[in-house]
Amino acid sequence: MVLGAQVVQVCIEVMLHGFDIVTRIQRELTEFISWHGFSGTADFIGIRRTAVSGFGNLPTDAAYQPVCFRLVP
Repeated sequence: MVLGAQVVQVCIEVMLHGFDIVTRIQRELTEFISWHGFSGTADFIGIRRTAVSGFGNLPTDAAYQPVCFRLVP
């Protein structure tokens, strides 16, 4: 949602955990909104859209690479 999605699909979660998961998602979303001081989802939908970068813009310095991807000399 922070990248701009206004709808989030939760079908698999419902299939795996039953319809009670919807109540948990609602509760946790409400907690998230409150904790961050938002008044509703409209306050944060798309808030991080400008932080998205193309693959070519990612840092190539080894310090930014996870250990599992570093080349061993």
